[in-house]
Amino acid sequence: MRYKAVQIPEEMFEKIKELIEGNPGLGYPSVRSFIEDAVYRHVRQLNKVIHLLKENTNERYCEKEGSNS
Repeated sequence: MRYKAVQIPEEMFEKIKELIEGNPGLGYPSVRSFIEDAVYRHVRQLNKVIHLLKENTNERYCEKEGSNS
């Protein structure tokens, strides 16, 4: 797998580091693994929202088209 680098504010990095080091039960071995998981979860959530918005828009369009008949 190829990786790309992104930068985050140092303060955010330190807060994440403190969080995962202070709570090993969370299961994150590194800041990188935490960020990968957070991004993955956020993208999944956004995809669900987008899907629902498209469904809702399509339903409205179908209702509108049906009322014109």
